[in-house]
Amino acid sequence: MAAVLKAIVIVFGFLCITAPLTCYVWFREMMWPVAAYHVMDIPKDRSSQLALFGRASWSIPILWLLSALLIIVETAMRKRWRFLLIYAAVPFIGGAIYWVAWQGYLISIGHEIDDGTELKRHVTQDHGPHWLFVPHGHVDLGAEEVRLIGEWLTAHHTGWKRASVLDFSPSKTQFLMANCVIEVDGNRVVVTYMRDESDNDSAVYIQRSISPGEQSFWNWIVTAAKSTNQPVQRTGWPP
Repeated sequence: MAAVLKAIVIVFGFLCITAPLTCYVWFREMMWPVAAYHVMDIPKDRSSQLALFGRASWSIPILWLLSALLIIVETAMRKRWRFLLIYAAVPFIGGAIYWVAWQGYLISIGHEIDDGTELKRHVTQDHGPHWLFVPHGHVDLGAEEVRLIGEWLTAHHTGWKRASVLDFSPSKTQFLMANCVIEVDGNRVVVTYMRDESDNDSAVYIQRSISPGEQSFWNWIVTAAKSTNQPVQRTGWPP
């Protein structure tokens, strides 16, 4: 009777401790591909792999069920603690393998994305409009400001890092230029553009640190635009 009670305690303890942890790991890993699809710039030929990661995340609860079965059998048969610990660790080992594979996928995606080339393409294909957003409207940029911003984007083609929509704020200084929205936020510049104009989920968000001299450049652009053009009042959010 004592042996049976001990076995029940072992199994119940395993379920109570590992079930919430397993659910947490599974939910996080299941949501990573979903979040990446909507937030990151995933090339079309690699987006199908997100579904593979989504299906692979189901291995976590399956491994947990398998480990629970093995623990029940081991507890009922021999109660070898070394094996019990190994079985308890199985779903978390699977989660670690998934995490390593996911990090490798993200690194490989990052190496395929050349933000400098994309920015040059947008500057080359730029046909307007060219705006500085101001409260309740915008200011049209002059030809000189458009030229200088285009040259800055083309010249600074390295040093860009991943960003997200959370890095943008309507309260910051924002430009519409080269089919990009450019936000100047203190010592950094955040840019968003569409890799594929026909795909609403192809938005790219990147950011780059800027020096005090570059901050002065952007401040000069803002001052020049406001001093030479009158604001155009309009309603709605920037496109």
